[in-house]
Amino acid sequence: MTVRFSVFVFAPFLAVSALAGLSSIAPFGVPPAMAQASDPAETSAFALAKELGTVDAWHAFINSFPSGFHADLARAYLKKLGDQPQAATVQAAQTVPPSAQAVGLKCTERKAMRSLDAGVKTKITFINASGSDRLVKWIDYDGKLQDNGRLKVGEQVTIDTYRTHPFLIATPSGDCLRIFLPGDERATVELGADLQPAATTANAPGQPAAARVAQAVPASARAAERKCSERRGLRSKNSNEATKITFINSAGSDRILKWIDFNGKLQDYGRLSAGHQVTIDTYRTHPWVIETGTGNCMQVFLPAAQHATVELRK
Repeated sequence: MTVRFSVFVFAPFLAVSALAGLSSIAPFGVPPAMAQASDPAETSAFALAKELGTVDAWHAFINSFPSGFHADLARAYLKKLGDQPQAATVQAAQTVPPSAQAVGLKCTERKAMRSLDAGVKTKITFINASGSDRLVKWIDYDGKLQDNGRLKVGEQVTIDTYRTHPFLIATPSGDCLRIFLPGDERATVELGADLQPAATTANAPGQPAAARVAQAVPASARAAERKCSERRGLRSKNSNEATKITFINSAGSDRILKWIDFNGKLQDYGRLSAGHQVTIDTYRTHPWVIETGTGNCMQVFLPAAQHATVELRK
């Protein structure tokens, strides 16, 4: 049965936009040491499921890792998802079971995607109803693109694959259109004419990266920067005003993210690799410290009332 693709992503308390970029993620209330003690494959799979935030993703994780701390958390997320209205997925759910729906990801997440394992066998069918040829490419275990051929107008192809294997759909010139993760069962995705490459904007000569980010968001959505010398006087005050903050690592080297808790102590939130980004669900009065890999403070930020984007520089 064929359905047109629709996506609904539930955003849990800590939403991660760059899975490979964040080497370890500790949810609020969970000691970082506990999060880091897991098997690397399990931690990576958990982070991927959390990024997708769907019932399908959590079931896939539990099937691969049925016991342990992460499995218990996954079941808790499933329970919470079941309590949320999911209007965006109701229409698709009426035609195909949730486990047979492919999950779509934006091309901006391409660098973070890679195949995790060959555990759960499945199939994915692509139907080209776009009006022009499409390229199908598999993202392998190293995050590299492997050509799966050209899908001509009106044609379809069914691929035998695995649950955690992403596929990238591109134009004949190689421009990314969308990335899909298969479902537990056979998923069918119709590639329509509405699937277009993301628009790109040329940067003015000599314009610094930080200025480009500042222009992309209103002043009310810009994080307030503090000096590292102010670090000792900062602490989280309350959890009244929920917001988000996105860190883009353009520094050329890894950065460490740390939350300053209510007692003024630093809580480790993992390593952000160079060239990657992460989005964190947080609160207006919660300060964040950016450190180098050696633990030296580089910058301190307070989230804005709206979703703030910060580009980390050298």
